[in-house]
Amino acid sequence: MIQEAMAIGRPVITTNVPGCRDIINDGVNGFLIPPFEINLLAEKMKYFIENKDKVLEMGLAGRKFAEKNFDAFEKNNRLASIIKSNNDF
Repeated sequence: MIQEAMAIGRPVITTNVPGCRDIINDGVNGFLIPPFEINLLAEKMKYFIENKDKVLEMGLAGRKFAEKNFDAFEKNNRLASIIKSNNDF
């Protein structure tokens, strides 16, 4: 769901765990919080409510990241190229 949120220009609040921290740049396109930190989660949610301009800014940054890194057509072409270059048949 993180990639989908980014693709539609929504900033993300997620846990600071492998995978999530690979695509969320804390404070740029969303927020990373330690697992089980409920108070910090609430704080970041409140931040988004009170700072709508930052929601738009961070959402746009996420959208740009998604466009650059989650393009299925480009990824499929790259995979096909790798397969063709390694094809021993």
